[in-house]
Amino acid sequence: MAWGLETNIKGPAGPQGAPGAASTVPGPVGPTGPAGTPGATGPQGPQGTKGDPGVQGPAGPKGDTGAQGLQGAQGNTGPAGSTGPAGATGPEGPEGQMEVYEQPSTPPTTEVGALWIDTDEEAPSGGTGGGGTTILNGAGPPDDTIGAIGQYYVDETGNAMYGPKSSGFAYGTPQSAYPPALIPSPGFSHSTIEVHSFVKVLKTGQITAVKFWYDNTTTQTSFKVNVWATMGPGAGSRLGTATLAVSSGVTGWRTATLPTPVAVAALDVVCVSVGFTNAYARKDGEAFPITNGGDISAISGGYNIGLDVYPGAGASTAINFYVDAIFREAVSLAWPVAVEGGGEGALMVTGGSMTGPFSAAPTHLDIANAVPGIEGMQVIGANGAGHAAYMVFHRPNVYATFFGLDTDNQFKFGGWSTGATAHTFWHSGNLNPGWYEPAVAGGDAAMFYAGNKTWKPSFVQMTQAAYDALGTKDANTLYVVVG
Repeated sequence: MAWGLETNIKGPAGPQGAPGAASTVPGPVGPTGPAGTPGATGPQGPQGTKGDPGVQGPAGPKGDTGAQGLQGAQGNTGPAGSTGPAGATGPEGPEGQMEVYEQPSTPPTTEVGALWIDTDEEAPSGGTGGGGTTILNGAGPPDDTIGAIGQYYVDETGNAMYGPKSSGFAYGTPQSAYPPALIPSPGFSHSTIEVHSFVKVLKTGQITAVKFWYDNTTTQTSFKVNVWATMGPGAGSRLGTATLAVSSGVTGWRTATLPTPVAVAALDVVCVSVGFTNAYARKDGEAFPITNGGDISAISGGYNIGLDVYPGAGASTAINFYVDAIFREAVSLAWPVAVEGGGEGALMVTGGSMTGPFSAAPTHLDIANAVPGIEGMQVIGANGAGHAAYMVFHRPNVYATFFGLDTDNQFKFGGWSTGATAHTFWHSGNLNPGWYEPAVAGGDAAMFYAGNKTWKPSFVQMTQAAYDALGTKDANTLYVVVG
């Protein structure tokens, strides 16, 4: 018999062994069991501590305006105002007292305002006094040949006083030879030419300026004028000169004023000239003499080649180059009127103050048709475009302002208390209705009809709400909205 394999021999099960001793080595962790059901909510815990402040939120909307605050305390005193106009002269004070001490010793030192006279020393004799002024008199105004410088003269028939006599002169209104209607032909040219006019004066006076015709096609910007003597041994000598700068402008007369006027006697003839280096104007065959009806006339004209040269008598021709002079007649000041009307209270011609009513001579005609010489009173400005004609209205120590015709020929008031300003009087001759019309000419709110200066015939005052509720507005009514 053969032996089988050991692995194939299985005996019966043995009895259960006794439990083994507990292992000290933990066994492997088993898989996580499923989640249990939630437990019941526990009681509320105690309040936690206060957290840190959060960041600032955005600004809230502006609140309503608060009630007006209480009036503040009075401010500090402002700076002193500017000095007002000088006050009127006060009344004359009482006569002062003078004490005279007659003593040979030193003058007293304790008396204020006293006069000390040393009676031991004889005063020197005064010199011989000057001659007194004699007042002449006669029937009618005085003749320039009588009287001495400084004397006065009384016209017994004209009831006027003249003086003090002097040897001075005043000069009348400027005159020129060429009438405004004369106009030359433009467009002539030459490289260098001195054109001239010989002018004659009928009275004693002054040549104060030289005029010439400016052609705006020229590029010349500086013009030299001359006044030449033509009579006696000084013929050909220069009596006066001036230079005038002219920028491009309107064709017409230009005037160069002489720095020193040239004195001329009655019936004198002088030559006035101007140099051209480019375009100029002239009139061929224009008849001489040329006069504007005054005391000066142009008796011939001509030219010379070259500049700044005396033309001489032989250079004169019948060509008229439109060179003129400004002449002013000399008026004697030998016997100026001092007092007119005579009697107590007569005003001095050179000044004075009236304490009673003033009545001017009667006027004639209406204002629109009046002519110079019939006015009751005349307010005259100094000669020249830069001088206004005005009077002053003065409330002493209160207010003063000037009123008159300003340099732009507008009636104005201003200056002095009013300050350095002038306010224009608006009237039918200078008021522009467009200034008072809305953006759309002739609209409902216009104060005038469109295109003329007629006031609208009626106006109505109302609130804005009433005006808005009107709907169609009346074109002939001026609506004044208030409130």
